Formats: sequence, C-alpha cells, structure tokens
Amino acid sequence: MSDLTVLVAGANGNLGTRIARAMHARGRRVRCGMRNPGNDTGTLAALGDVVRADLDDPASLRAACDGVDVVVSAVQGGPDVIVDGQRRLLSAARDAGAARFVPSDYSLDLFALAPGENWNSDARRTFDDELISSGQGYTILLNGAFMEVIAAPFMRMVDPAAGTMTFWGDGTMPFDLTSMDDTAAYLAEIVGDPNTLNRVVQVVGQRLSVEQIARSYTEATGQPLRLQSRGGIEQGYAELERLKSQTDDPMVLLPLMYQLPMVSGKGRLTAVENDRYPQITPTTLTEVLRAQHNNSPREG
Repeated sequence: MSDLTVLVAGANGNLGTRIARAMHARGRRVRCGMRNPGNDTGTLAALGDVVRADLDDPASLRAACDGVDVVVSAVQGGPDVIVDGQRRLLSAARDAGAARFVPSDYSLDLFALAPGENWNSDARRTFDDELISSGQGYTILLNGAFMEVIAAPFMRMVDPAAGTMTFWGDGTMPFDLTSMDDTAAYLAEIVGDPNTLNRVVQVVGQRLSVEQIARSYTEATGQPLRLQSRGGIEQGYAELERLKSQTDDPMVLLPLMYQLPMVSGKGRLTAVENDRYPQITPTTLTEVLRAQHNNSPREG
C-alpha cells in the first residue's frame, strides 16, 4: 500500500524528520506535524504538507489527523508529552478514523521492565496500555537503543578524553542497536503491512557486546578504548537506588536506567522480525560512528 497518508507528529525532531523522509522515499503521502509550522526551513515542506500539530491544542490535532490513514508519533518529552499529549493525539486519530497509530516508543523491550526501572519506559508503557485498550488500531515498534546515542555523552559509557568505555557486568551481553535511519525505514514498511496491525514489532540493526562496541568505535574514529567494568549488575542496580535517594534529575538517572536493562539482558528484544523486510540492509554501528566522527567539529 503505497498510497497511505501518514501524519508524522513531531516531524521536526531528529527522529521525526528521518521518519518523514523515509515515508516520502517509500511513496507515502506525508503530512508533517509540528507545533510551529513557520519554523520549518523547507526540509519538511520538500517531503509533504507541513501542518500545525500542537499536543496542547486538540483542535490543531483534529485538523492534522483529518483524512490520514496512519498517525505516527515521534514526539519526545516527559509524561506530560508521552502520556497526556499523546492521549490527545490518540483521541484526534480515533475521531478522524485513522486505521493505525504508532506511539513514540522506539526503544528496548519496555514491557519487560519493572515499574520505576526506567522512567521514560514507565511513561510509554502507561500510554501503550491506554492505546491497546482503546480500540484504535496500533503498532508498537521496538528497536533497542539508537546507534547514534550509544557512544554519546548522555550514556556516560564512552569517554573519549580518558580513552575508556565503562560498563556494569561482565560486558558479554549483546546490546540491541539500530540506527535512526534504519528505524525510520523499517517503520515506513511496517505501516503498510497488514500483518503488523495491533501488535508489537521488533527490529534490530546489530547485536554487539561491549567489546564489539568499543572495537566499532575504534574502527570509526581511530581511537582505542580501554574497557573498565564498574562492578557487577547487582552493584549497578544498587548504584541506581543510591542515586535515586539523592536526586530526581532525569539527566543523572536515565543513563543508568538505560544501561542496566541492556547489560543485564532484561530489555533484550526476543522476537526480532527483520526478515519480514529483506529489502532493508541494516547500517552497522561502525558506519554510524564514522559518519558522526567525520561530521564533528575539529579543534584547531
């Protein structure tokens, strides 16, 4: 089905723009939703209609959803966005008769985590429960961690200045990693696949251990990394509880909240369906990191 009309809410974000681009490349009719359409520099207008889709303005959401077949959410934020805002977007999608709603999950297996283990996953699971019970057609896409983030400062694993990669556990558990562009490409196929309606779909670009991630980093940048374990997985969870007792700052807690389910394997994807879409050849972590390295500003 190449004639689908797809609204991408949050199309001006990093992932949202990639999703809109992939939908356009796949031949979908794209409607790019953003809070302030006047801020588009022309990137989104080249992909489709740019419309106002403000999660705090139900009228704008109803207008944005009118006549669309699929609503894809790529919005980011806390519970006020992921739960409250997406709830309003879901209401607009239902009123418009959209056949499918894709929530902004794009993560490890958030359904396998205990409440409180990852605050971002908690919010997404809360909304997903509402979505599943709403009667609205849906697809939930899980892709593990984004390759673009795994070596970024946010994750607090790779320290280029020190030349180290730190982790919890023994480093043997493979991480599920997928590039943002590949996630978008898979999604562009999934929204037209009737066999993915009303269920969770899992895709993975590469599965790599800590040692393999470090090797990919070296291949991409030329800089070797020394591996340093910070302790066992149980010690990692104890450290998370210690941090929780001291702060509720998500920028302090979330890196560990993502690391621990990956190093423990608790958030691992166990029903991967890449083979449904053999036309997609996943990008490697080395390729993603090399592109980041080549595009980063140089000193001097």
